[in-house]
Amino acid sequence: MVGALPHGALQIDPTMQFLFTEIYLTAKLEQGANGWKFSEGTMAAVWTLDDIFGQLGFLKLSGFALCMGSGVYSLLKASICKYADIYRGRGTPTTPCDSISVGMKLTGEPAHLGTITFPTPTPKVCTPETDPSQDSCDKP
Repeated sequence: MVGALPHGALQIDPTMQFLFTEIYLTAKLEQGANGWKFSEGTMAAVWTLDDIFGQLGFLKLSGFALCMGSGVYSLLKASICKYADIYRGRGTPTTPCDSISVGMKLTGEPAHLGTITFPTPTPKVCTPETDPSQDSCDKP
């Protein structure tokens, strides 16, 4: 199986969602006892810094909110900015990197239909003034 998606979300739990762009998937499809499954799957994608900073305002790390101005946030921001290694679109060799490249191994078993539920929206833990979605690697 080979596929490409312009964008998508990986929902980890009600508060954690990774938004990816330029997603490429490959996997080996196999007929199993309970239906089709896939193995040896690989996902490659682009995780934009804007999407990363946009998600931080919903999270706590060891009980600490990841809001601008906190020591934990400053350390995390430095790490995020340090690992930017790709541009989200078509650029030139001198176009600044604004994203992090992502690779994941995947496997999948046949799904079973059940009740459709939607996660309850989680409020941000940061105030509008300290919300990381207003930040970028270009800002001190």
